[in-house]
Amino acid sequence: MSSSRASGCSITDDLTSKELAAIEERLVRHNMAETGGRFDDPGVAFNVIAANPDGVVVGGINVSTKLNVIFLEVFWVNDAFRDHGLG
Repeated sequence: MSSSRASGCSITDDLTSKELAAIEERLVRHNMAETGGRFDDPGVAFNVIAANPDGVVVGGINVSTKLNVIFLEVFWVNDAFRDHGLG
């Protein structure tokens, strides 16, 4: 996506890591204020991987909680290991 203008603002998908971090920090700050500091409740996050007998990672998940809801953020299984009960 190239840069464009709307309402006098510049819009682009070419963000620096500093710009992305600033957006994430402001979003968390806003959400915490709007939820009375409970946005991260219960504050659980975890990652799990599946590895073959040689130790090669063949799948994994990334999970977090917000407002007492669990979010499966990332779920991946190598094509060769799909339909074998890992999911």
